[in-house]
Amino acid sequence: ATPFILAACSGSKSTTDSMNIQTSQKNTDDSKASETKFANYLEITPENLRMVADGSNDKKQIVMIDIKAVNTSAEKTGIGAYDFRLKVKDKEVTPYENAENFGLDIESKKEAKGTLSFQIDKGEKEFTLSYNPHGKELASWKFNVN
Repeated sequence: ATPFILAACSGSKSTTDSMNIQTSQKNTDDSKASETKFANYLEITPENLRMVADGSNDKKQIVMIDIKAVNTSAEKTGIGAYDFRLKVKDKEVTPYENAENFGLDIESKKEAKGTLSFQIDKGEKEFTLSYNPHGKELASWKFNVN
């Protein structure tokens, strides 16, 4: 019971500068966000999500998502931030060029981690992360940040 109480306390902080959310410790909708999905010979898991203030634009915020990918194929494969899109309401957002983003080659049967960053309007709480290599959506995760 103690880890649940600690998670609930850390998630209830109200700060506009930074929030750290473990999606697997939130309500049912958020638990889907950390679900591992298989696509393109990769097991992909969004592990952690952070919302941080955009220092250059007070009407925007940066969504940073840590991704874990496991290569299940017999050959080296690549994955990068630009294989992902963030859907916010009716807009599709590409990774934010002025923030941390990854590009990785993953050896066969190995795991790698990286961070995606997206700039969105301040106050947005619901969005969908999609894995779109070559413009085709192969997996998606819904986020609802309270």
